[in-house]
Amino acid sequence: MKIAHPLPAREPLLPGESLASLIRRTSNAMGYEKPGRIRTLLKESIEVPAHWNHVPTGPVAQRLGILLRQSPSSILGSTVHSYAARVMLVASIAEPAALCDSKTILKYFQSAHPPVCPACLTEDAQPYERLAWSVRPGLDICHVL
Repeated sequence: MKIAHPLPAREPLLPGESLASLIRRTSNAMGYEKPGRIRTLLKESIEVPAHWNHVPTGPVAQRLGILLRQSPSSILGSTVHSYAARVMLVASIAEPAALCDSKTILKYFQSAHPPVCPACLTEDAQPYERLAWSVRPGLDICHVL
């Protein structure tokens, strides 16, 4: 197995930022034409979900953590799985869910083009996509205001 090396770009994970947004910003900082270039850097590319915000724990999250200079828990925290304890039903005596299953992701989260809050973007020194914007229903309202 090849040793993973961090990418030269040092983009910080911003508060509430989605993993897709962090990868998009890192890809842009690296001068890549598309964020898909980062997908090709992953040895486990077959296991990478279609949408970055759906990446579960495991080798892909660990490798992304190394590439993006983030801990695997930070990577997981910027995905839809950070909402698992709130949206996944479990028995009252069981531990809260740590990961969302595929049906829950399809039901509660948008896979592409989440609505954007123009007011939040204008307040940012550096605009970025919030993970909260991917929660369904995709109403054109701000989760903060």
